[in-house]
Amino acid sequence: MQLPVLQPYFKDLRPNDIVSAAASPFFTARQLATIYGFPAPNLSLSPVVGVLSFGGGMYGRIDANGVLTNGDVQKYWAYQGIAASQMPKVIVKMFGGATNNLSYRSGTLENTLDVSVVGSCCANPNLTIILYIFPNPYSFTLAFQTMLDGVTVSGVLLKPTIISVSWGCPEIAYLQNGVDFTGDLAGLSRVLSTATHLGLNVCVASGDFGSTDGNGTPLLSCDFPSACPYVTAVGGTTLSCPTGVYDSQTTETVWNDGVLGGSFYATGGGVSAYYTKPAYQRLVSGTMRGVPDIALDADPDTGIVLYQNGMLYSGIGGTSMSAPLFAAYLASIGPKGFVNPLMYSASNTCFRDITLGCNYNTSLSTATKSYSAGPGYDFCSGLGSIVGGTLMPVLANAVPTTVLAMSVSILPKSPITVSLSNKTYNLVGTILPENVTNKSLLWTSSNSSVATVNNNGTVTLIKSGSTIITATTKDGTYLSSSVSMSVTPSRVLANSIAVTPRNLTLSTGKSVTVKATVLPSNASDPTVRWYSNNLRVVTVDQITGFIRAIGTGTASVLAITKDGSNKTATLSVTVSRTATVKM
Repeated sequence: MQLPVLQPYFKDLRPNDIVSAAASPFFTARQLATIYGFPAPNLSLSPVVGVLSFGGGMYGRIDANGVLTNGDVQKYWAYQGIAASQMPKVIVKMFGGATNNLSYRSGTLENTLDVSVVGSCCANPNLTIILYIFPNPYSFTLAFQTMLDGVTVSGVLLKPTIISVSWGCPEIAYLQNGVDFTGDLAGLSRVLSTATHLGLNVCVASGDFGSTDGNGTPLLSCDFPSACPYVTAVGGTTLSCPTGVYDSQTTETVWNDGVLGGSFYATGGGVSAYYTKPAYQRLVSGTMRGVPDIALDADPDTGIVLYQNGMLYSGIGGTSMSAPLFAAYLASIGPKGFVNPLMYSASNTCFRDITLGCNYNTSLSTATKSYSAGPGYDFCSGLGSIVGGTLMPVLANAVPTTVLAMSVSILPKSPITVSLSNKTYNLVGTILPENVTNKSLLWTSSNSSVATVNNNGTVTLIKSGSTIITATTKDGTYLSSSVSMSVTPSRVLANSIAVTPRNLTLSTGKSVTVKATVLPSNASDPTVRWYSNNLRVVTVDQITGFIRAIGTGTASVLAITKDGSNKTATLSVTVSRTATVKM
């Protein structure tokens, strides 16, 4: 198994390209928080945000406990006016042989961007940001398991309740002929399905290479892990906000730089080739998971300034900026549950609908299916960008009162063949996750003249024929699974058997064929098997009843029904040297 190499999603660093605040198209991270309506951090909370990385390091001093001080992130926070007493704690931990490798420039830049944005937009001294650095490539499943186990710092176990991920790879790189050959797609879903229903929120960049996710072919692909239904996939926009307040002069469109510097950059998004549509996306078209869920500023041309190795850079963006932005928003408000179901059921006043732009390469003449923005949900900007103040009470105060179904399955699997003589047949429906609130299923039969089914999955067989049995969730998600069932005619079992003749006398070397009659005459299987209890005297063909005399003596020939009723009859055979056939 060869895992794909993962890449960070920051874009377009411009050293020293700083102009006056009045004229600059670039923001600070705190300015973006203001524009999107982030509230002041709730200082009664002590959130732990995990930042996932697959390489690079962090500038600054890292002590034996992994605590980072005097680094670029602290310089950046001070640059924006955050007092040292209000700065979050930063912890850097390496796993799997990873080191604080500052020479891996792109990884180090990504790490700095993620931590800087989270701490800027949630300036809470009670906030702890843990940067987890793993080797590259590495399994997302194993990385998340490690993160959820937490780290111990000065005797205190710290476990993240919010995770920000700005690394990824085209989803189709994990699939061969539609099969999850690495096991990472299924593994991550398994790990996060439980964690999110316990309150974890994972914010993932949707990628920076448009509708193909830069997979090197014209094939569509969304990014992994943003395609996983247990994460919040954050796409990218281009934001112009001259007043610093989201007002009538503000414009926000899908981020699409086109071909810039020889490379194509645009927000990732599209339809998963592996994950089925989660229940919270039931109003989204199609049957598979749609990406992204929301979108925030990601265009480097309307991006932010940032410190890196003591130098201030400008024009930084990518969906690796939008993902930690949303993670910081969640850290500021302290959601009490997995936010995706809440957002998809929230009023549209909680979002600014992005209706302009696309995430495909418009310079290509080849016809590759693409995604364009439009009213409502789309595969470029999801639900839109957030209206922080309006969305806050939905996420901070509301706890999902129900855990919705994510999938349903039926055992035994299709196709099923059953005899009418069985009268009933039991099916078992399973709903996931295991802690789903409403475990009830609506069972239906497509042909009730052949079979009916009750609410427990018990099928009553009526006549021979075919039907489809379907189980549908009753919690409003309307997820379903079906099996095909063929009902064959009833089996009439034998109630007796008679052999002709009952007694037989033969001379050695002679042979004869005997017959068996199975009753009743309409028995489903009138055939028998024949056996001799003394092969030195007679042999018998098991199927035809052809008897041959071998040696002198007596033997019994047994006929037994083949339909499982085990009815028997016996023929007595006597063999002598001179006897003629007597029946």
